[in-house]
Amino acid sequence: MKNAYYQAKIPAFCRAHSSFVLGELTQAHGFVLEHLQRQAWIDQIALLQEALARFSAGHILFEFVIPRMGKRADVILCLPSAVVVIEFKVGAREFLRADIDQAHDYALDLKNFHKGSHDLPILPILCATAAERAGAIDIRWSADDVAQPVLIGVDALAETLALIADTQTNAAVDFEAWMEAGYEPTPTIVEAVQALFQNHGVWNTSLAPMPALAI
Repeated sequence: MKNAYYQAKIPAFCRAHSSFVLGELTQAHGFVLEHLQRQAWIDQIALLQEALARFSAGHILFEFVIPRMGKRADVILCLPSAVVVIEFKVGAREFLRADIDQAHDYALDLKNFHKGSHDLPILPILCATAAERAGAIDIRWSADDVAQPVLIGVDALAETLALIADTQTNAAVDFEAWMEAGYEPTPTIVEAVQALFQNHGVWNTSLAPMPALAI
């Protein structure tokens, strides 16, 4: 299974014809492509090519597999000093709690279960394409360097991406190493699992099933 349906340097992506990018996505998908998914990709390609037109560095990945969850994030941007996770809701006018949680969960799973992301700042973005601008863009970082989800419409997409690209962090994203990194829980996650077992003692499987561990 490919980690991403499509990946490229951002300048190359912006120069590519949209039909070429769509063709790569469709071929990698490998299943019957529903009209809604095809149109969603078309919209995402157009929006991102416009929003990223002035970027001279970084990589873009469409449909990247999120470790542990086994789901694919719409778009990942590996910028020089941060990773951005973008979840699009094409045609949506509101920011639903389930969608906000989805974007945040993708970022948290990258941070906690993708070895290459352990030490990187990660910004989740939920873009509801028909939503109206709510005000100034506010990026709020948590202690683990995963920002709170930024909720935007398409009118703020370019500004938000430029803002994070200009943000000074202590991280340096090595894209090749990031791509080659695999599944590896952070020490904090491993310690939590060990503590869970210690609290339960030796589990008697004859009496009850072993609890499922989300790692």
